[in-house]
Amino acid sequence: MISVCVITYNQEQYIKKCLDSIVEQELDCQFELLIRDDASHDRTPIIIEEYAKKYPTLIRVLPGEENVGANVNLLTIFSACQGEFIAICEGDDYWTDKNKLQKQLNTAKKFKDIEFFTHPASVGGDDDTVNKIWPCQAPTFFNVNDILRGLGQFAPTSSYFFSKKALVALPIWFGKAPIGDFFIELYLTGMKKGYSLDEVMSNYRTSSTGSWVDTISRDQTGEKGVRAFRMIKIYLKKASLDFPEHKPAFLKRLEYVDFAIAHQFMKSGNYSNFLRYINKAGEGIGDIGLSAKILFTFRYVKIVILGLYKIKKSFLYAQTIFQSWR
Repeated sequence: MISVCVITYNQEQYIKKCLDSIVEQELDCQFELLIRDDASHDRTPIIIEEYAKKYPTLIRVLPGEENVGANVNLLTIFSACQGEFIAICEGDDYWTDKNKLQKQLNTAKKFKDIEFFTHPASVGGDDDTVNKIWPCQAPTFFNVNDILRGLGQFAPTSSYFFSKKALVALPIWFGKAPIGDFFIELYLTGMKKGYSLDEVMSNYRTSSTGSWVDTISRDQTGEKGVRAFRMIKIYLKKASLDFPEHKPAFLKRLEYVDFAIAHQFMKSGNYSNFLRYINKAGEGIGDIGLSAKILFTFRYVKIVILGLYKIKKSFLYAQTIFQSWR
């Protein structure tokens, strides 16, 4: 059996497409659909109940009167799974291939020593989706170092397919971490390796209303972004203790986070803290792209930095960082 997990929060405009894409899956084994809404204030719970009544043998709705946050919500729903394998599709995402589960199941049966599987996804809304090059598209077989090497998330959450027994690897602090996707990738791959199919089989909404990216992007003060990325640094350092052999890759990852913090400070024109964090990031951030290299090169020329932020044309990379760290 495969357990499909859906977590939702205020996603009334997206949830129908998500659930339709799951119930339409065609595969040669039984699967269950578990849903837990995190105490939404809109019509999401009502829509979920409508689907539960329509598909009573397929859908199980877990109680969600209390808002617990995305990571605890995931842990709650994971604990209720009965399947040998688990797939995730958050309420604002959806699958685009009716054979997605079957393809990943076939792959899991072929590579029995692998416990974590992914695939690329298109990005955007219903009418403006575009294909994105995800880090998971190369190499096919990946490890922790590959996951750490990218700017942000290695693969879309809507692609995750893994063995239930791999969940024991999640750290005890997972429920408190500011993000979940990245740490799921990291720990479920663990000391082994993962496998990614090079097929686009889902759509990943990176800036849906109320999402992490949307919240950070709309905050013009940068305060929420600074807090969020500082928390990410704390938990990255915690994770690095569990993967000592990958210390260089963790250090590089922390440089990228410092650069993201520097950007957040400049939203409110806080040049001194921008300078502090871009110096902490170091010249290695030039790997991000030309805009990052220009910023580091001219970091001590305040008028140039302020001018670049004013026109904002040099910060297209920031959207990528935010979307990746969703």
